Order: sequence, then C-alpha cells, then structure tokens
Amino acid sequence: MDHSEQLLDLHRRSLEAHVNGDWRFFRDLAADPILSLRDGDVLSASPQETGERFRSYLSQAEFSRYEDIAEPRVWVSDDGTLGWVIARVRVEGVFARGTPDEQSLDTTWSWVAMFERDDAGEWRLAGTSSTRTESAPD
Repeated sequence: MDHSEQLLDLHRRSLEAHVNGDWRFFRDLAADPILSLRDGDVLSASPQETGERFRSYLSQAEFSRYEDIAEPRVWVSDDGTLGWVIARVRVEGVFARGTPDEQSLDTTWSWVAMFERDDAGEWRLAGTSSTRTESAPD
C-alpha cells in the first residue's frame, strides 16, 4: 500500500471510529502534540488529552450517518514524511442521547487532517483544521 492509500485508509478508519465510538483510535493516531485549528482558536493536546476529548464526545453521540460526500483529496510529500487528507463528510445522528439536552446532529463537516511519519515509519495525526455547516457539539 503506497503512502496515499495509507492516508486514505486512516481517513476511512476515522469515519468508522466515529460511528463505533472508538475513541482509542484517535488517541493512538495522535502525534504529540496534535494541533487543532477551529472556531478562531489554536489548540494543542497530547494523545491522552485527544483520547479523553473523543471519549467524552463519542460516549454521548450516536451517528446514523458519518460518510464522505465527496472523494477525499490526498497529498504526500516527495520524501513520504508529510501528508494531508481533505475531506467533506455528512454527519447525522443525535448528541446527548437520552438526556434533556439531546439534540439532533445534521451537518456537513469539511476538514484537513495533516499527518507526519514518526521514527518507526507510522503515520501520526499532527494537526487538523475543520469547519461545519451547522452547529454541532464540540
């Protein structure tokens, strides 16, 4: 599997991890630190903090749809050490299910996920920048 295919595979696995509530996938994929750009802010987190954020979010979410609505775009540097995936994903479901704060999820997310290869040659998620069409819980 070439580097572009590896990044596409990680992207597809991240969609599945959302649906399956697999917060460990995001913890294990994260570089140390991982940077996130969203809502006018730059956040830095350790893999453990990333895992906890996803654990908290995914434990409250139930997705009926979490899928690409456009073919993801992938780029890998000539030396194979850096890459990114740009995605556009449709998300439907509920958040805070079974509570008085339950809300419907019905939105489209677009993001760029930036990857670097670690010393062992494994891809790590080094940064993300995202936007969405509708308000969705963080």
